[in-house]
Amino acid sequence: MALQLLTNRERSRLVLEKTQEELLGDLNTWVIAFQAVDSPALIQDAQRQDLLSHGKFWIEPATGRVLQTDFLVEDEAIGLTIEIRVRYQLNEAMGMLVPATMTEHYGVDVKVQPSQSTTRGPTVSAEIPSQRQFFASSKMTIRCKATYSNYRRFGVNTGFNILPPRR
Repeated sequence: MALQLLTNRERSRLVLEKTQEELLGDLNTWVIAFQAVDSPALIQDAQRQDLLSHGKFWIEPATGRVLQTDFLVEDEAIGLTIEIRVRYQLNEAMGMLVPATMTEHYGVDVKVQPSQSTTRGPTVSAEIPSQRQFFASSKMTIRCKATYSNYRRFGVNTGFNILPPRR
């Protein structure tokens, strides 16, 4: 997803800044931080409000190749965080960089309202919302890691015959 931000259409909505130089494996890279500052965003909330992203690109300065990306989005209203890191490596057979790994982390604040029953929790008045209190709050998280391999080139062969017109 972060690579999409480097297209001509999206790049004008970013503020980019070289923040450091870093070794990634045995390659020298420039770490370029980005902040999306204008709509439309790549991700929207349930009310279709833009959630502007930020993150980093690890770019090999000699070639311009992007070797790793971090893509982050937060929605403070619901305590949502999204973090996606993709690492790219050269696939000799394809002759290009391809995703090698992707790690994803999703977190959201979960708040549980107390029960209306006094045997299960504090009594809450639905008529007076100021009395509503959350008795449990925690962060629900999902962590995923994908490892990509066995890349193959997709190809299509087509042919056609032109028949003489019917008489």
